[in-house]
Amino acid sequence: MSGTTTTPSLKVVARQLEKLQSEIEQIKAEQNKQPLRHPPTGGMGGGGGKAHLAYCREAAPESDTISCYLDEDDPGSKIISVKCLLFSATKLSDCVPRLLTHKLIVVNKIGGTWYCFWFNNKIICDRPT
Repeated sequence: MSGTTTTPSLKVVARQLEKLQSEIEQIKAEQNKQPLRHPPTGGMGGGGGKAHLAYCREAAPESDTISCYLDEDDPGSKIISVKCLLFSATKLSDCVPRLLTHKLIVVNKIGGTWYCFWFNNKIICDRPT
């Protein structure tokens, strides 16, 4: 009987399908185990890592940390200390955008610390004369 093909039985196909479904479930389970880049910290506002608005209480200081009002530009608001991640600079007074009193910035709470990620050294942005 040459030239004839045999088709697998329903039992064989069902076992193969079950095996594939099991493999898919294992892959999904592994994907769910991947750690988040910045896991939620249970911070303010119903969840850590959530972006908040902050208003500078001062002009750009000679450091990488600035004092801000959280969520409202009001002296009665919660005061937070925000660490700004600087690129090619060591102090906010050398960075752009220039921070002034009441300037709005976006902050995130990660691991109990407030951060802002928006700054570059003004030398990079200035054109040589």
